Amino acid sequence: MKPEYLGDCLDFYKRWFLAEFFPRERLAAIPMLTEPWTSSSDPAIYAALVGVEVIQEELVPNQADRTGV
Repeated sequence: MKPEYLGDCLDFYKRWFLAEFFPRERLAAIPMLTEPWTSSSDPAIYAALVGVEVIQEELVPNQADRTGV
């Protein structure tokens, strides 16, 4: 995920898809960033757009470098 595309039409498609197939579920996401978030509010914006809780900070560091994976 590239933070520069935050709020593009794919985020709205993701929200529709998740709401359609998991209407009563509380969902969480761990975005696999290719670059760091550009602002500290970006995870909250992504969560609101897609309709999920972003739990990246609790599980993995906010780093874009995945070379060790």
